[in-house]
Amino acid sequence: MKAIIKELSRYKLIAPPTLYNLQKKYAILSPAVGNFLILREIYQIKGEDFWKRMVRDLNYNEYMNSIYWNIIKQYVWYSNRKCLICGLKKHLQVHHKNYFHLGYEILHLEDLELLCFRCHTKEHGKEDSYGGSEKLYEIWRYLYLVQKGIANNYGH
Repeated sequence: MKAIIKELSRYKLIAPPTLYNLQKKYAILSPAVGNFLILREIYQIKGEDFWKRMVRDLNYNEYMNSIYWNIIKQYVWYSNRKCLICGLKKHLQVHHKNYFHLGYEILHLEDLELLCFRCHTKEHGKEDSYGGSEKLYEIWRYLYLVQKGIANNYGH
């Protein structure tokens, strides 16, 4: 949680003592939940100013690498822990069901869902990022299972 306090201090949205009090308030929780609650509380205190300083002027790639998105993403991961479609617990990604509330996900978690890489790719209607080949995905999956020592149960 200390990393978020340091990062949020850069935005000068809220006085450092207040940030440290928030950190203490949520210290008992997991970092994913604690960071999310700190961020939400700052949003409630600062409102629109919060959004303007944190995300408004970022392009999409910068936004996806921002501290704001990383906190939201970690919270969604922590809250779900498996693909909503297939139940896989590895290679998870947060999917925007729509972009109506981009930058306001903290208020609209219902717009997000946790999907594995494969289901996320299919949800966007794109070919697999393994080069467009279903066979490449199967090879990748097989190597993953070999690494875990369960390939024999997979039919290889």
